[in-house]
Amino acid sequence: MKVKGDLAVARNQRLGNMQWDLLATTVSSSTLTLGLATSTLHIFSGSTTGQIVNLGNATNRLNGHEYSLINKSTTSITIQNNSASTVLTLLPYQEARIVLESNSTSDGTWHIQISATGTLGM
Repeated sequence: MKVKGDLAVARNQRLGNMQWDLLATTVSSSTLTLGLATSTLHIFSGSTTGQIVNLGNATNRLNGHEYSLINKSTTSITIQNNSASTVLTLLPYQEARIVLESNSTSDGTWHIQISATGTLGM
């Protein structure tokens, strides 16, 4: 699939008992802030540097809230907590599963699981 710009793809589609909420995004020199209404699965592609993903305010989410980020781009993506501190640099062709463990502060405590470089589960 080739995607240019921000595009919602197969939003809220069901596959068996699983529901996917997918957003395919071409990397840009901008910040994408994740929120309650944000897709839970993000696939990034392209080659522009400077993409930042901010996890947003954790206090308005339930513990266990989860995001999956797949970097199919040729550049690294910076993942930040709510106060813009870097919690992860997602390298090209890496995947990250990010789960909120504690919503007691706006930054939250996040459990991050990263795939090996060069592998994609999708």
